[in-house]
Amino acid sequence: MIAENGLISTMIQNRSMLREYKSLHKTQSLLRENISTILSLKLLKEQKLTQLSLKSKKLTAVFSGVKKGDEVSIEKLLKEKKLRYRSNFKDKSWYVEIEL
Repeated sequence: MIAENGLISTMIQNRSMLREYKSLHKTQSLLRENISTILSLKLLKEQKLTQLSLKSKKLTAVFSGVKKGDEVSIEKLLKEKKLRYRSNFKDKSWYVEIEL
């Protein structure tokens, strides 16, 4: 907005934009790190990551082919990365919600 009108930005505006960009950078870095963790999981042959979505600061991963008891190895890796997550089974799929 400042550049569009040919105005010189003030120190207060610069600090405000810096705070905003730092917050955005922190969120994006955390999101990239969590996506990288999900994509690097070692899955069994019959297991697949079918969906990865982001909604209101929650990253949701849907795995198909995961049977009850098989998710323990995946959960162990998520706990090692100290991710805050919730998981449950629905319709032959395993849902994992990671809070950002």
